[in-house]
Amino acid sequence: MVTWAEGEDDGLFEAWAARCADALAILDGDARILAWNRSAAALLAVQSEEEADEAEAEADAIEDTRARIGEPFADLLTDLGAHASEEIIARLCDGDAPEIEVTLRAGSPEERHLALAVTRWGAAGRRRIGLRVADRTIQRANEEELTQLASFPELDPNPIIEIDELGTITYMNAAAELLFGGGRLAELLDGLHEQLIADAGRTPRMICELQSGEQWYELRVHRIAASSTIRVYAQDVSERKLVEVATIQAMELLEHRVDERTAALAQANERLGLEIDERRRAEDEAREASRVKSVFLANMSHELRTPLNAIIGYAELLLEEDERVDDLGRILGSARHLLAVINNILDISKIEAGKAEVYLERVPLGLPLDDVASTVAGLCNPETALVRAWDPTALGVLYTDDVKLRQILLNLLGNAAKFTPSGTITLRAERLDDPPRVEFEVADTGIGIDDEGLARIFEPFAQAERSTTRRYGGTGLGLAICAEYARLLGGSIRVRSTPGVGTAFTLTLPVRT
Repeated sequence: MVTWAEGEDDGLFEAWAARCADALAILDGDARILAWNRSAAALLAVQSEEEADEAEAEADAIEDTRARIGEPFADLLTDLGAHASEEIIARLCDGDAPEIEVTLRAGSPEERHLALAVTRWGAAGRRRIGLRVADRTIQRANEEELTQLASFPELDPNPIIEIDELGTITYMNAAAELLFGGGRLAELLDGLHEQLIADAGRTPRMICELQSGEQWYELRVHRIAASSTIRVYAQDVSERKLVEVATIQAMELLEHRVDERTAALAQANERLGLEIDERRRAEDEAREASRVKSVFLANMSHELRTPLNAIIGYAELLLEEDERVDDLGRILGSARHLLAVINNILDISKIEAGKAEVYLERVPLGLPLDDVASTVAGLCNPETALVRAWDPTALGVLYTDDVKLRQILLNLLGNAAKFTPSGTITLRAERLDDPPRVEFEVADTGIGIDDEGLARIFEPFAQAERSTTRRYGGTGLGLAICAEYARLLGGSIRVRSTPGVGTAFTLTLPVRT
């Protein structure tokens, strides 16, 4: 399992690191801990001496170490007993050494030696430091033992080379001969003589790495006691280098994927911005077109209504004097029909423009019901009976818009008269409680409406079926206006119908106080 700092998790590193037995950690450019695997958490766990042998305490220590994700690495080193932790951090962040050795609790029985193999990548602002942490305590003990056995280099399985202060190779053991024979060692050590001399001390010290074909070697150097001879140890670190290369490749792939996702997100945001701008332009154009249409219709209302009212007025006057009653009746009927169409178009335009206004007043409901019933009675076929079903006293007064209530009822009754060749039309009104409301119902025994027609009956310019426009006429605006006026009055309108049986519209209005 890999523990990450918040916002740094990625499945690519976790899948790789979780399978790796090595202790791996990643720091940011300021040497704060970003992530490490379980091996690193166990290796760097802070334990007291008495807890060291207890499995449960070790697990608790690992959990405590995991909790330190995001903390400075220097604080962890200090808690572990490292000296000069700030100097170590400076070498991690600003130096170029591929490995840094850290001694913990120096001089105590619990003295430990850690080797931090360092891999650095990333540009400024996204700098990352990869650590492969190894416990070199046993190795250091072995190295000290090897130092004691310096007089027997041939017994050492690792390549050992001895050079003098002039850089001349004076000795190679069998392992070195096998690895660097044929003059290749002189080429590999070319330019390193001064560094070998400067870094040679009593304790073996890692100075650099060398590549020979596909193999990588780590060179450690120290001076043989009481002599000017420098002994160089070469250790094969090819496996570690493969891990480092894999780490760098994985992180580079991760950075590439992040860049790809960032670019894709930026493109998506750009496309979304363009779509939003386009939709806003379309909405602005639609609003402007609606405004222009409303202004045009409002301006034209006077121009259209005035001549029609004049035609109607003169036709009515002529009907009283002229013998051509039938012709004048047709003129009057056509003019009234045209005026009704124009009024419907103007009403729906006001509704769409949001300019339809409501004028509330106290309305005794018996009056508008009687008026609309009387008006529609003259429109019904001789074979159709108009039934009135309400009690004016029980209905009382309703606080509503009288004009719009009349218009809704006239529209519903007019449709019932149009689509009921014979039978009955019933206008019913009733005051109800819980909640307080008044329901008006217009029911007929006419042609009825099928399910498809019911689904769009309140849409502007819609007819119950296409053939009705040809057979019965009309613009399809009346019911759309009724539904919107019912909403403006705080109520609703619903319909039920069976083809060939009849239709019933119910208008419900709230009782206002």
